Amino acid sequence: MSHLIEIAFFMLLLTKGNSVFFNFSSFEPSNAFSIHLQGDAVINGGLQITRNDVTRSLTSSIGRASFADPVQLWEASSRRLTDFTTHFSFTNQPLNTSSYGEGLAFSYCHLTSKFLRTRVADFLDY
Repeated sequence: MSHLIEIAFFMLLLTKGNSVFFNFSSFEPSNAFSIHLQGDAVINGGLQITRNDVTRSLTSSIGRASFADPVQLWEASSRRLTDFTTHFSFTNQPLNTSSYGEGLAFSYCHLTSKFLRTRVADFLDY
């Protein structure tokens, strides 16, 4: 029985993993270095992905925000995929309550993925 305990303990040591954790409880200019902004995205007391300006047209406003550092989702030695969990919350607030149309898409993509700023891409950014 003691050999089984030793083997189980040894197996626990072999399965040790490193975790990546980050939390943005707010978006302020002081933590803007961690977020890569593209298109109309800005940090202004929050993370705004589309224009929020009554003086300019909001039509076809599109933006993207991504974590500035790469996140590795596999173990380097074995090349096995690891678990990935995310939690986030957001609010869509139209400037005009009679005219609205906001959305959010979460994607996991390569750092060099292209940000498309065309009318075709208005519906989904990848």
